[in-house]
Amino acid sequence: MKKRLSSLAFMFLGTIVLLSTIGCQREKVVPDTKLSDSLQKQLDTLRIKTGIGPVHYTLQIVDGSTMSSSNGRTEGVQTTLDDVIVIISQNGRTRRDTIKVGGQIAYEGFDLGTVSVSLIKNGYTGTSFVAELTQTTVNTKDKYVYASTIVPMYNLSGTSLATVKGILAAELNITNATLERVPDRTVTASLNVSTVPKFTSKNAEILSRAYSGVTFSTRSNATGEFSFTNLPAGGEGSSLSYVIQAESFIFAQVTGVTSTQNTLYTVANQPVTVRALGIYTMSPLTYNGIAVP
Repeated sequence: MKKRLSSLAFMFLGTIVLLSTIGCQREKVVPDTKLSDSLQKQLDTLRIKTGIGPVHYTLQIVDGSTMSSSNGRTEGVQTTLDDVIVIISQNGRTRRDTIKVGGQIAYEGFDLGTVSVSLIKNGYTGTSFVAELTQTTVNTKDKYVYASTIVPMYNLSGTSLATVKGILAAELNITNATLERVPDRTVTASLNVSTVPKFTSKNAEILSRAYSGVTFSTRSNATGEFSFTNLPAGGEGSSLSYVIQAESFIFAQVTGVTSTQNTLYTVANQPVTVRALGIYTMSPLTYNGIAVP
């Protein structure tokens, strides 16, 4: 179930302590397997030396197609996502939970250091990332570190998708002055993950992130035209970029009235930037030909 909310990212971050105690799904970090005694002793010693208690880490999952951003960070009007499976790991400990309400889950009992998170939801892009839980700010009352991250996932269906259209062209016949259309070739669109807005975080530095289910395929028709009608896209200020790639092929290029030359045709990848509900027409993707034996 989705719930509509309107709030700025800093409001989420500024109220993280309250949200983690009221109206938020809370989970204690109880792993499937116990840490080794030596590792647990090291972690306990670190807490004593630093005077810093465990890390409380909150995840807020939002629909990227309704998300707006500013300065590359998530904020503005967002739709939270429920029924998201969360797999979170640190120091050999792994938990698997499902977010039930409010698109938010809070964990108690993590340590400073790296944590790995994978998110799964039917009908949405898979999302995973690695974060470094840090002590930039510490609660002066209980010495706990309160960390948080807002993570967008993108809808793979529905009305928020973007459409991209284009044409494949090549010089298949050098005896005329026009380019020919290239039919029946595979064209792919792959999300450039670096264009996804930065995850808004507090006391959690995002070291790496990845999305799955974000490569799409189609074929050019008899007149060389192709289209993608199913590209996940972001809201205002949250444009996503895709890399469009067409398959190479060998063709007997017409070089004279009765002569041909086997030619390898390749085309450079082209980027296209999209937003939710947008319809975009690319410039023709023009192949270059190189004679081959």
